Amino acid sequence: MNITWDDPDKLKAYIGRLQEAAQKLTMHNRRLRKAHSEIGDIVVRLAAHDLVKEESKWTDGLLAIRQRLATEEGYVAVKANMRTWLAHWDRQLYKVLELQFQRGVESLLSQIPTINVQLVYRDQRMRLRPRLEEVKYALYQGEMKRFLTIPQRFRGTRGGGMGQQQESVSGRYSSHHRPHRDYQHTPL
Repeated sequence: MNITWDDPDKLKAYIGRLQEAAQKLTMHNRRLRKAHSEIGDIVVRLAAHDLVKEESKWTDGLLAIRQRLATEEGYVAVKANMRTWLAHWDRQLYKVLELQFQRGVESLLSQIPTINVQLVYRDQRMRLRPRLEEVKYALYQGEMKRFLTIPQRFRGTRGGGMGQQQESVSGRYSSHHRPHRDYQHTPL
């Protein structure tokens, strides 16, 4: 397009198009900033909620984030332009997940229900009733298993896995809560 000062009509039309484009860009930027702020508020609220005790609040928060991102995705011409923003929110969610997972690991023993075990002396042998394997199975199959698998089930903003971040959280903490190899199959 060739615009010169000699043609004021073309110049006015060009300035009008520039102003319209600037207005659209400003509106889009305001909408993105508002969405970014709203998502940030949700992530901060998630940091205050226990992963196990308040799982529904985590589910609702993640759903709200995904819906807000989907709304913004509708305004974007090229969906690939959102990848960096989505990756940013995945990292923020991962940080909050790791924080809550660490808090949960630290308080896990206090949340496990009491299991009564009897020490029985029979046939000149001491035995546990129920057997140790049954006790370990009962402990692991309940809340502990559900809690320790949260990082593997966490799907992030896009509904897929979070890759290395996910493996990092579960690997870092789950290795501390596996039974020691000497006690895994100890006969009684």
